[in-house]
Amino acid sequence: MFKSKFQTLFLEGILIVALICLTSYSTASAEVLKQDTSLWINTSHHNSVTFKAGTNVTRRSDGSVSSGTLKQDTGLWINTSHNNSTAFQAGTVVQFRNDGSVSSGTLKQDTGLWINTSHNNSTAFQAGTVVQFRNDGSVSSGTLKQDTGLWINTSHNNSTAFKAGTVAKFRDDGSVSSGTLKQDTSLWINSSHTKSATFRAGTIVNFRDDGSAIQ
Repeated sequence: MFKSKFQTLFLEGILIVALICLTSYSTASAEVLKQDTSLWINTSHHNSVTFKAGTNVTRRSDGSVSSGTLKQDTGLWINTSHNNSTAFQAGTVVQFRNDGSVSSGTLKQDTGLWINTSHNNSTAFQAGTVVQFRNDGSVSSGTLKQDTGLWINTSHNNSTAFKAGTVAKFRDDGSVSSGTLKQDTSLWINSSHTKSATFRAGTIVNFRDDGSAIQ
């Protein structure tokens, strides 16, 4: 009985130590920079960026940065093949993939970007807003620079206008899965396209793959 209690206490002690180590490791992976600091942003350690003093950086286990605040306006890769780049705004947070390309960041200027993975459809996104990128560099979510007509179905035969300064979310083919209407709009509300409803301007609408609105 004594041996059993000892074993239980021993195992509990190991668990506590393990939890303490795990907590310490997690805390150690994030830090506040005391000064402007140039750090690796990829796990192969051949690409670095300067991060701003007094801001948080999150590091991977190898020491490279997965998230941090840029010291200055910086041009960075937005795809994993490293043949497509754009400029990101100083003083804003950027999230990096393991290869050093950007998965999320704030645009320095109004920028035309691909919205589909086949790279034959693009639109303009607003300076100073956050854009989410797929591995190929196309945009999965971003804030429209201007009122924009976009496909709302994957067969690309149904489109509608979306409002400038609002976030649109895109499927891999470039059609909109969610966006804010520029004007009052009549939309299908079922997949068989036999029922419709009018949605008010400024309403955020989620779309099915066939272009019908989800109520």
